[in-house]
Amino acid sequence: MNDRYHTVVLRRHVWHRQLLLAIVVVLAAVVMGFGYYLGGAAVYSGVDVDLARCRELELVSQQLQEKETQLRGELVRQQTQQEVDKAALELVRGELVSVREEVRELQQALAFYRSFMAPEQINDGLSVRNLELVVAAAPRQYRFSLVVQQKAQRNNVLKGFLHLSVVGDMNGEPGSYDFGQLSEDITDEGIKLRFRYFQLVRGSLVLPPGFIPKTVKLLATASSPRNAKVVVSYPWQIKEEFSNVGH
Repeated sequence: MNDRYHTVVLRRHVWHRQLLLAIVVVLAAVVMGFGYYLGGAAVYSGVDVDLARCRELELVSQQLQEKETQLRGELVRQQTQQEVDKAALELVRGELVSVREEVRELQQALAFYRSFMAPEQINDGLSVRNLELVVAAAPRQYRFSLVVQQKAQRNNVLKGFLHLSVVGDMNGEPGSYDFGQLSEDITDEGIKLRFRYFQLVRGSLVLPPGFIPKTVKLLATASSPRNAKVVVSYPWQIKEEFSNVGH
C-alpha cells in the first residue's frame, strides 16, 4: 500500500509542476504576443495602433486568462485532493496500528487458552500459576492477576478458597498483611473458587506507608470434588502489563 501511495503522490507532484509550467507559458505567450502585435502594428501604421488587431488581441487575452483561471482551479483541486489523501492515509495507519494490537492480544489469548488444553502442562489436581503484579494509578496501589487450575476428571467442578498474603518489612521490622486487609476485592474468608478447568483471579491492593514487600504467599484449598491444598510463594516483582488475557 505504501508503494502505491508514493507512486500516486509522485504523479500528482509531476502534474502540479506541469500545471505551473502551463500557467507560466500562457502568461508569457500573452505578454509576448500582445507586445509583438502592438509593435508590428505601430511600425506598419507609423504611429497609430490598428484597432482591429487590438480587439483581436483583447479577445485572445481574455481566452488565455480564462484558460489560466481553469488551470489554477485544477491546481487547487489537485492540492486539496492530495491533502485529503494524506488525511485518509493517516486514518488508515491509525486503524492498522489498532488492528495489529488487537491481533497481538488475540494471539496472547489463544496461547493462554491453548496452555490449558495441553495436559502435559497441567499438574494433577489443584495448582496455581502466573502470579503477576503491575503498578496501578494511585500511589502504592498495585493490581494482581493469577490463575488457579486443575486437570479436570469427568468435568468435575472444583470448589474451594484462595488466600493471599504479602510478606516484607515494616519500618525495618518483619511484617505481613493478608490481601483482605489491603484490597476491597477480597473478603476475610478469601477468594471463592468455583471452576471446571481454571479460574482467572484479578484484583487490586494498596500497600501501607513504610511497608516494603518482598514475597507473596498463596494458599489454595479445595473441598470438592476432593480435598486438596496447595501452598506456593512468589517474589514481589512488578511487570509493565499483564501477559495473560483480560487486561
